[in-house]
Amino acid sequence: MEKSALVTGIIGQDGSYLAELLLDKGYKVYGLRRRTSMPMMDNIDHIAKEVEFIDGDLMDQGSIARAVIASQLDARFYQASSSEMFGKAVETPQKETTPFYPRSPYGVAKVYGR
Repeated sequence: MEKSALVTGIIGQDGSYLAELLLDKGYKVYGLRRRTSMPMMDNIDHIAKEVEFIDGDLMDQGSIARAVIASQLDARFYQASSSEMFGKAVETPQKETTPFYPRSPYGVAKVYGR
């Protein structure tokens, strides 16, 4: 049976790296992307054809439930958040050991949700 993964924040830095890793490991990757008129897909252009996108929003419980059902996910969770968690980053690109210095309420909330 093929393993599947639902990656929230797939078009961001961490989500795109995670999706690429999972694809390399043979996973069927589903990507939750926010409903916007023009999503910025630069981070995942090179793998976009291999990912099944599901439109949704982490603030909408119904869309999360639909995404989990659609991806047939035997749940494991990884939160790929936002570069705003790093705020005034001390290195670029950021990595797992980069300290958080959020500079906005949004960034603070993302760090708290981690």
